[in-house]
Amino acid sequence: MAPHAAAFLDDLVGALSAPDGDAAPAAALAARMRHAASHVDAITAQAAARALLADLGQDPLDLRKLEALLMLGMAHPLLLARHGIELGREVERLALLWERAGQVGRAAALRATVSEFQAQAAPPDAQPSLEPASLVMRAPVDAPRPHPVDARRATAIVVEQRLQSASECVAAGRHDEAQAHLRAVLELDPTRKDVARMSRDLAHARTSARARRRRQALLALCAALACLAAWSCWRRERAIAVEYAALTPLVAPEEAAIEARLALLQDLRESRGAWFGMASLMRESDALRARLDDLRLAAERERQARDERQAERRMAADSWRARARQAAEQGDFQAAQAHYSRALAAADAMWEHRARTERDAVAVSRWLAARTGEVAAGTRGGEGR
Repeated sequence: MAPHAAAFLDDLVGALSAPDGDAAPAAALAARMRHAASHVDAITAQAAARALLADLGQDPLDLRKLEALLMLGMAHPLLLARHGIELGREVERLALLWERAGQVGRAAALRATVSEFQAQAAPPDAQPSLEPASLVMRAPVDAPRPHPVDARRATAIVVEQRLQSASECVAAGRHDEAQAHLRAVLELDPTRKDVARMSRDLAHARTSARARRRRQALLALCAALACLAAWSCWRRERAIAVEYAALTPLVAPEEAAIEARLALLQDLRESRGAWFGMASLMRESDALRARLDDLRLAAERERQARDERQAERRMAADSWRARARQAAEQGDFQAAQAHYSRALAAADAMWEHRARTERDAVAVSRWLAARTGEVAAGTRGGEGR
């Protein structure tokens, strides 16, 4: 709707309806109908009725516009018939709405005025210009006459109302509705630069608020993701801790047991990767490796000591074998037999000369036994002679 058309409609509504809460006696209603009949022709009334019906379609509870429509309809009876509106039903609806608002006298005056109008109304096929004549003639002489419509004053009133509504909407947080009021003010008065600035500031505030809400939503999403990640990490840590505690413990401080425990720890680390509580596993693994190194070092030292003792015994055995062979070569078989016995006692089972030394020792022992037998036989033969 153009600004001038909207201003005219608002002026017309102001002239044909009373403000909310004002009393509306029959004389005032008759004066409004007389104003509609004398100041609004049929064509203007038709356009105004279409505009009022459009506004009432958006807000059926706008009582002032409904009252203005009924005043036009009673001043121009054919107007309501063209739009399929039943006067009695709409009047009763308006009266009921007034009664619910506490304006019982106003509702009674409306019913009385409409009843008198319907009793005095002309037939439907009468000329529209003659329809309100009887009603105009019957209006009391002292009835208040509406003032002529001042477009500038009406526009200023509408602008102030719109600005007040915009302020209330901003205070209530209804920025879209506030923008609609400001746009309506600019349509009525495009020269209001302060209103244009208010509209730009409100749009900027809406944009800033939207960006702030997006940032808050993003922060909330990040916080939710962080909480989810922390919860998932806690569940994983707990599951790994339970699995770590369920590993087979170290039953004995032996090399095989330590190696088995280290293998279990290594498998757990490879299967689970890194986790926050793996420091205890690393400390245990380091301690087990240190203990395993100590055991292996002790075992190596013991082996070296055993090898050294074995080498010493073999050297002693070689020495006694050499003495035994030297004694046998010199004919001292008793000394040779004693040296062979010492060599066999000093050497281990894997000595390379053991088998030969054992054979030499047996041979020396047999020779000594045979020699001893011959000497004994000779001694008995000499005693016989």
